[in-house]
Amino acid sequence: MFNGLIEHAISFTQSAYEHAGWWGVFGLMAIESACIPFPSEVIMPLAGWFLVEDRGHGTEYLFIAGFFGASSIERLAVEPAIEGQARAFTELSL
Repeated sequence: MFNGLIEHAISFTQSAYEHAGWWGVFGLMAIESACIPFPSEVIMPLAGWFLVEDRGHGTEYLFIAGFFGASSIERLAVEPAIEGQARAFTELSL
């Protein structure tokens, strides 16, 4: 049962990319962000692979870009927010 769902999700993602390019990936991520159950765990790895194929890079590029993307980008906004909330919490008086 789940294998069929995964195959359909992969096929749908590939079709969206082939017909709309990166706007298709953007649309699929918007669908996922709107709480419609289409997993980003399917979208993003495939989008990364399509990028590697389009640019002619090897698979090592995919792993390097994925590592830096996952470990760096989200920290830019998150760490200052966490630090600010921690400071505000410690300044509370009971």
